[in-house]
Amino acid sequence: MINKSKQDTYTYQIATLSNGLPLLHIHMPESNRVASAVSVAAGHFDDPKEYPGLTHLLEHMLFQGTETFPSGTVDFNQMLAQYGGKSNAWTSSELMNFYFDAHANAFENAFHHFSQFFVCPEFSLQSLEKEVSAIDSEFKLKTRDELRRLNEVHKETCNPEHPFSKFSVGNKKTFLTSNLQQLRKSLVEHFNNCFSADKMKLVVASPFEFEQIQQIAEQYFAEIQATAAKKAELPQLYRPQDLAIQIQVKPLKQIYRAIYTFVLPSEGEDYSSKSVHYLSAILGDEGHGSLFEQLKSQGLIVGLTAGCGIDDGQSLDFNLSMQLTPAGVDCINKISEIVFAYINALKKADFSQYIYAEKAQMSRLAFQHLEPKKPIEWVAELALKLHTYNAEDVIAGDYLMDGLNHQWLNKALASLSPSQLRLVVLNPNHSFDYLSEWYQSPYKVEKIPTDIQAHWSKMQQSSFVLPQPNPYIPERMTALESSHIDSTPQKIINDKGMVLWFKQDQVFKLPHAHVYVGLDLPNSHGSAKKQALTRLYVELVLDSIMGENYQAETAGLTYAITSHQGGLTLHIQGYSDKQSKFVRHLIGQLRLRRVTERDFNQTKVKLINAWNNQNQIKPANQAFNLLTQSLQNNQYPAEMLAEQLTEIEYAEYAEFSVHLFDRVNVEAFVYGDWDLTQALQLGEEIKSIVFQRSKAAPEVSRKVFKFAKQAFDFHLALPIDSTDTAIVQYYQSNEVSERATACYMLINQLLSPIVFHDLRKQKQLGYLVGSAYFPINLLPGVIIYVQSDNYDEATILHQLDHFYQSIPAYLSQLDEQQWYNIQQGLIHQLNEKDSSLRASAQRLWMSIGLKDSSFRRTREICQWIESLTFEEVLEEMSEMFAPDGDKALITLSASKQQQNVRSESAELVVGSATELRRHLQSAVEAVSLKRG
Repeated sequence: MINKSKQDTYTYQIATLSNGLPLLHIHMPESNRVASAVSVAAGHFDDPKEYPGLTHLLEHMLFQGTETFPSGTVDFNQMLAQYGGKSNAWTSSELMNFYFDAHANAFENAFHHFSQFFVCPEFSLQSLEKEVSAIDSEFKLKTRDELRRLNEVHKETCNPEHPFSKFSVGNKKTFLTSNLQQLRKSLVEHFNNCFSADKMKLVVASPFEFEQIQQIAEQYFAEIQATAAKKAELPQLYRPQDLAIQIQVKPLKQIYRAIYTFVLPSEGEDYSSKSVHYLSAILGDEGHGSLFEQLKSQGLIVGLTAGCGIDDGQSLDFNLSMQLTPAGVDCINKISEIVFAYINALKKADFSQYIYAEKAQMSRLAFQHLEPKKPIEWVAELALKLHTYNAEDVIAGDYLMDGLNHQWLNKALASLSPSQLRLVVLNPNHSFDYLSEWYQSPYKVEKIPTDIQAHWSKMQQSSFVLPQPNPYIPERMTALESSHIDSTPQKIINDKGMVLWFKQDQVFKLPHAHVYVGLDLPNSHGSAKKQALTRLYVELVLDSIMGENYQAETAGLTYAITSHQGGLTLHIQGYSDKQSKFVRHLIGQLRLRRVTERDFNQTKVKLINAWNNQNQIKPANQAFNLLTQSLQNNQYPAEMLAEQLTEIEYAEYAEFSVHLFDRVNVEAFVYGDWDLTQALQLGEEIKSIVFQRSKAAPEVSRKVFKFAKQAFDFHLALPIDSTDTAIVQYYQSNEVSERATACYMLINQLLSPIVFHDLRKQKQLGYLVGSAYFPINLLPGVIIYVQSDNYDEATILHQLDHFYQSIPAYLSQLDEQQWYNIQQGLIHQLNEKDSSLRASAQRLWMSIGLKDSSFRRTREICQWIESLTFEEVLEEMSEMFAPDGDKALITLSASKQQQNVRSESAELVVGSATELRRHLQSAVEAVSLKRG
């Protein structure tokens, strides 16, 4: 009997196929979707020494054709796309995970196709050559990824005999050490070693009966053999020389961080205790007397997290990760003294049962009110958990906390010592001795001197305070009775300067709720400087209230304060029992925050570094960001904001902050486990707090810049050490309507599989290739993007032009049934029931923001999707992609090149994001798209 939450209406049944393969079925009788996942107890650790990354390559190759469905015939992803489905896979250290979803009508066909991945993969030499190139592109794409670069340093400074030390991604250099035939031979052998029924788990979610699923699974999966091969025992991850060391790492971005990694004993199979949460709760606390407060009050850090890292079943990495201030970067020894003084005091303190009990209570509550995720996410997650937990605990396992294991905790506390420490310091300004082999990350390793270790071990602090009992732990565990039944949110306050929407949840019936408070602030609007000051204000508020609100967060009341086009938005979610009190508290915290000049300078530097770091993200993502920032009023590129903030002094900020809330317009939404009386009372309290010192103001206008029947080409110059080239082409609709939205969504549904097949799979233009529906506010659009490490701008643009000309040939193969499937697949996606209260809240708040006051827009779009003919959509596409035709098009190219490689008729801006935005907004029309 599988232990599930009270909210979970699905039925779970587990069986074992004739070959020993476990099958878990999730019965979802009201769903029209199916999903399935296969997980395998094999990963990077199993790579043969002669082929690093071979498991990753194997994962890719299983999608490239089977003996039953050869490459060049039926493409799995294209077939799924016709039924509104998708598939994916990933490989970790010790696991692989494959999963797909589709409309239920496609189940047996898709399931048969999926099963053959694990029965008879084709491994054609042509596909193998392409996937080697694809993985090589993926590797190159991620060479500037900071986490990968840091992880490689970790690999190079641990035991080289442990499989964790291997290069796990693979590239052409590792795969093509000999010829393709030899690689294929090794791949087949590796497949036979990895894919054994006793190493695999199968999960299916469907509206069909268990007996039917079991019969079909037996039919398609029983051919997989069981080898019962045992895994080799792992050596220790760290040797003595790998501990008591300090590792300096040079990041590409302006990142300043210290990571204290202590090597603790693994909790192993004792998953029901989770005693490590006790340590995390104390060392990660942000309240009075905490380690965080001590370090922050001295201006050394601005953030601290505590939690687990690598766990190989023998040892467990426990990490204290700190975001440093500029002063903290030069005071690592002082930080270490404070850290060990706190740890040494913790070792002497008695165990505080209430700390573990509070964590256990919150964990129980989380499980009791756990909402199943989307079917594709749920099957993928449960397939993995079947490798970790007993079958009955496959859902509950993450939430079990059955009692503190004092024996383990004593061993863990003893391991919180300098001799078990690996101290990593990220600082772009240090000198370094080594470059990591694959990602070229500079680093230096130094042994921590024994006298320093002894000094840290003796550090003491005069007073030690454990986290206090949490006043925000919810007391009411069940949802309120329904008292206000409406199918859509209703305006319950509509006064000058304030609108409050309310809807009591009738579906999920959880003791949870979401409160959104949107504040339009006219004084935040009108220039890049004002936007930079507003963003700085948000960061300073968040930094200053972090410690005050930590207990609320640990009790499940999470919050976010974000800047938007017209001002700020607060989002508070979690248990509804004490939510009202916290909402009032949080809104009050927005006003009259005391900010010292030191806080101002620290946060200013942090924000400028974050904005400057944007030029280190993927070129395609830079282009996406630039589009959204340049095509809306009061949105500015990070480069522009950094320039403005650099010039701002403390006195100017102080003056701005005093007047930021002089005029305010409020639009709020209360949704979930609230009744009407409570919502009205909260609305009045919000009004009282906000308008105590502010005047009511109208909404701030939202505008999108249109460039109908014009083509613009822009080149963004990337840093000189960048190796990739990105092209992003954005096609903008010339009208705002539900019909145009439906048409552009259908265009993307048609484009996505053929863009991937032609440009990514066949032409191998790059690893990051695709199309997407790309609306800005209510204005529809479609983007096609390519990021390549092999081709220059001229080549990619030529290939795109050729691709556009070939689209009619692709689409001519589409029959009426396939067109109908595409329409219905998109409609099913749009009409898919919200899988959680969170998803429902986000959808409704977005509708409110778009002024869809009848909440009928999605229904109207679906009606248009159903009524549009293939010929009408094809005509729109033909006009969109016609050579030299009238079209609303921006082509953004990003590389280290500086020359114009595009048509002479288009305008060109070379260089900065600031230039692009200024040029665009002076060349196109601004139209208000927020509907009344």
